[in-house]
Order: sequence, then C-alpha cells, then structure tokens
Amino acid sequence: MRSLFTRLLTGGASYQAASVLSAALALVTLPLYTRALSRSDFGVAETLLTFIILASILLRMGLGEAFVRFYFATPEGLERDRLARTTTATVLLTSTAAAIVAALLAGPLSRLVLGFEEAPLMRIAVLGLWAFTNLDIAYGLLRVDERRRVYLVASLCNVALTVALTVTLVVVLDQGARGYLLATTRPRRSSSPGCGGRCARGSRAGRAGGASRCGRCWRSACRRCPPTRRCSR
Repeated sequence: MRSLFTRLLTGGASYQAASVLSAALALVTLPLYTRALSRSDFGVAETLLTFIILASILLRMGLGEAFVRFYFATPEGLERDRLARTTTATVLLTSTAAAIVAALLAGPLSRLVLGFEEAPLMRIAVLGLWAFTNLDIAYGLLRVDERRRVYLVASLCNVALTVALTVTLVVVLDQGARGYLLATTRPRRSSSPGCGGRCARGSRAGRAGGASRCGRCWRSACRRCPPTRRCSR
C-alpha cells in the first residue's frame, strides 16, 4: 500500500509539475504580454490558440484516450508495440493531411475563425495545431510506460523554452501576435511522435539481446520495465 501511495505521489508530481510551473510563471509574464500586445493582437492570438485546442481534440478522434485504455489490456510485447505504432502513425498522418489542407485554405479559414483574412497567422496556428496534436500522443506514450523522469524533464523544458521565446519575441523584439503564436505553437522537439516507433523497435531489439541494459531496464531501447513488475536484479 505504501509503495502504491508513493507511486501515486511521485507520478502526480511528475505529470503536474509543468502545469504548476506554467501557472506560476503566468502571474509574472501575463502582465508583460498584455503591455506589449495591443488588445486586438492579444485577442487574435488567444482566439487562434483556442482554435488549436478545439481542432486538436477533433483531429485526435479520441485515439489518445483509447490508446491508454487498450495499452494495459493488450498483451505485453509485440502487440503493445503494434498498438503504439498504429496510434502514433494514424495521428501523424491525419494531422499532417489536415495541416496541409488548412495551410492551403488559410485565407478562408482565417475569415471563418477570426472574421477577417489573416493567412500568415492562420498558417502559424496550423503549424501549432500539428505540433500540439502529435505532442499529446508522445506524452501519452511516456505516461503509459511510466517514464516519469523523462516526462518531467521534457515538460519543464518545454515550459521554460516557451516562456523564454515568448518574452523574447513579444516583449523584446515586439513581434506582436505573430511572435506570441510562434513562441507558443512552435514544434516541440523534447518529445516526438516518432517515439512510439522507436520504442517498439527498441523493445524488440532489447528482447533479442541487441540493446544495452541499464539497471536491467531497456532504457537505451527507449523502454523501461512495465509498471506491473520490478526488475529482478
């Protein structure tokens, strides 16, 4: 029971640390952004960010939640690898196709969302939509594998980089709504949608004896021991 309670505490802290840090930093940075941005720029940027979140939910089609649901119901090994690859590939292909179409129709789409034509800003938002959608799936892979430390480092670095870029582009360089969107919707490299495929290939290599071990876990193969069992040595 104590072990389970400890896992719950450490897991909760790891997965929520970035949200807490982001909220705390917002108390300091939000006044800076509202001073540097006009009301119209801030309104346009926030409208597009809301569009990104809503559109991302539609693009994922519930696959992220379904992946977590079926991951632990799927036999460990090649079946789980196949599930991870299928999920990441489906979301990647769907989001990429949608992003290409949306970028081509950026003008009409911006009129629909904003009420006026602003194709460059809409294309930045489309790029952010693609990154946000795939990043969510990548984070889901880290969570089901209980790679708390990697998740913590990646999410904290993401928050720190986002804040640094936003302050630089909006406050220092005075790039307005474009800078605000570029900083908050840039493609994140801390976790990538391709991690599912690498994890799958790495776990197979590990089982075949080709991966180096670290604490008897397949860390070098982008895997760790399953949460339901501990390393034997």
